[in-house]
Parts: sequence; structure tokens; C-alpha cells
Amino acid sequence: MTDMEEFLIIGHRGSRGLKPENTIPAFLKAVKLGARGLEMDLYVTKDGQVVVTHDATISAELCLSPEGSPLKEEKSKRLKIYELNLKDIKPFDCGSEPNPDFPEQENTEAHIPLLGEVVEAIRRTGSTGNAVHYFIEFKSAPENDGIYHPEPKVFARKVVEAVREKDIQQQSTLMSFDKRCLQEVRKLAPEIRIGIPVTDKNELKNEIDQLGFTPNAIFPHFAEIDENLMAFADEHKLGVFPWTVNQVPEMEQVLQYNVSGLITDYPDKALKLVNGRRI
Repeated sequence: MTDMEEFLIIGHRGSRGLKPENTIPAFLKAVKLGARGLEMDLYVTKDGQVVVTHDATISAELCLSPEGSPLKEEKSKRLKIYELNLKDIKPFDCGSEPNPDFPEQENTEAHIPLLGEVVEAIRRTGSTGNAVHYFIEFKSAPENDGIYHPEPKVFARKVVEAVREKDIQQQSTLMSFDKRCLQEVRKLAPEIRIGIPVTDKNELKNEIDQLGFTPNAIFPHFAEIDENLMAFADEHKLGVFPWTVNQVPEMEQVLQYNVSGLITDYPDKALKLVNGRRI
């Protein structure tokens, strides 16, 4: 189904259930546990740097001001990543604020990292760091061009340059709900894998038709997986990586199918389950 031989446990935003999302501590935690896939989100700064963050602004829910005080929602909305230089973003602490949605999360001071910083941190973990697969999502939408992110040609070029700079082309799969970015990536870097998210399995064929080429992988919500979707994936040689699978019963549900891996906020739970099945 996929050219990746290994079944992958993929840490969602690193390991969001255990460490602050999209931070270096979260990515390191996932790899230390044994995850061999990392999912992350990208935006571009005013000075053209590719940073790892899910939000278009510096989040009032996740981040503290450089002075250590809570961010007001009104101020957060004005702190657009695309309108700030990297030096202005780095002082914000996006790891110390507890996330009520993830009570098991261990909070620690952390900052919005560059994609390259994440890769270098993983490589410093040793030989296993070189075997990690990166699942990288462009946060992009047509109505946000020039407001929260550059237009697709520029966005795709910046991300491809960052991936090539760290020589992770063969370890990366780029994905987005915005097919324009993926179409630009295919032109710029046909060697890099491309995947599309799937929220409605009945629209999968239409989604691929709109993309204009067959991707390497699909990322369906775990509830969308059934025999028909898997048969389609087999026929088109698509990797299948369901998201976001956080509860053990949900994990057991998707493991009934020949999926290529699963994306989870709790790689510890997934690894325990999968490794137990292998014994």
C-alpha cells in the first residue's frame, strides 16, 4: 500500500497529550518513546522563516507573553505569525501554560521552533533520529492568502527549501487541505511524498481528481476508515494514516485494517498496544 516498509506510530503535533504541542520537547518525547513518525504544522514568518505552529497567531490559549503574563485574546489576534519576524516570535513561551484539554501534559518552557531546529534536535537523539518520518502540514487556505500566509507558490517554495536544507526529502510527506500548495510542491520537488487529508470518504475520488495527480498517502479521520476506503487505497497504492486516534478502543478499531500507521496525541498508548500485539 505504501513505499514505507514500517508501520508508523506518528506523534500528533509531537506528543500533544504528553508535552506542549508543536514544541521541541513534544517531538523529542515522541521519539524517545519510540515513535518513528512526527506530525507538525507550518507557517511562514514576515522574514521568510518556516516555523512549526498550528495557529496563525501566537495563541492566547497556549502561549505566555515574553514577560510571562497571560496573553489577551485581543492581542493574540494582532500577533499574526506572517506579520512578525522570527526574533519577535521567539520570546513567547508556548510551553508553560497548562492545556486543560490534555491534563496529562507535562508543561515546560518552550518556544515556537523553526522546522530546521526540530530536525536538528531529532538528529541529536542519535541513529534513530535519522529514521524519523516527518508529516508536515501547510496551514493554508485561499481566503487567507497575503493575510496569514504567502500565496501558494511562495509558501511551497519556502517549505521545499527548508526540507531540502535539512536533506529530509526522503523522510517527508507534505500535506494540506489547500491543494494549491501541494500542486506547487509537486512541480518543485517531485521526489517529496504528498498526502491529502480526508474528512469524507465518499469524496475521496473527487478530492484526488481536484488535486490532479495521485498522492502517496491519505490521512482520513479514523471514523472514515472502512473496507471500501481500504480497497481504494490498495488499488491506488496509497498509504493510509488515520488521525487523531487517542483512545485504545479507537486504536484497536483502526488496527483491524491494513493501515500504514496512525496519528495520535498519545504515542505511548499506541506503542504499548502495537508492541503488545507483536509479542
